[in-house]
Amino acid sequence: MKISRNMFIIFVILLIVIMSLYAWKEYKFQELRAIEQLSEQTNQVLFSLISLQDILERPDWENEKYQKEVLQSLKSFHLEASESFNVANQKKRYLPDEIYVTLHKLNLVTLYIYDTYEEPLREIRMQDPEKRQQTALNLSNDIKDANFKNFTIDPYTDKSIRNSWHYLNTELSKYIETNIKSN
Repeated sequence: MKISRNMFIIFVILLIVIMSLYAWKEYKFQELRAIEQLSEQTNQVLFSLISLQDILERPDWENEKYQKEVLQSLKSFHLEASESFNVANQKKRYLPDEIYVTLHKLNLVTLYIYDTYEEPLREIRMQDPEKRQQTALNLSNDIKDANFKNFTIDPYTDKSIRNSWHYLNTELSKYIETNIKSN
């Protein structure tokens, strides 16, 4: 009787260990998948920002097509960042805090830029030339400040992913400190 009781206890402990290892493996898999998905989405947001800056480097505010292109690019930047943040909220359980906070900051920066310039850009053709030029200059400066050229989240190794997110978090913190808190 004593041998079978000990065998049962060993079996239960072994079963608990195996189930725990499986749960840990599944959690790590979900974490990796969430980070990979958000890295790709964040790269898309950053590419949209680069695209918007490229458009702003060749200004033609008198051209209605150009105005629509800038507005569409700004909207795309905003929507991609919002989507990335929504996914982060859904997968928050699997994300390291720094990645979640970084995506929150990126969403904050995007909302700030979009809310600040979307309405003035819609009305830009009705503005006098001096005010139009000032609006365009302010938008261009804010985009340049927020743009991290040649920067993407490197999805290939765990260390480079963490470094990339840390760098982006630092840059976003600087942007928020200088541009958003001062307003």
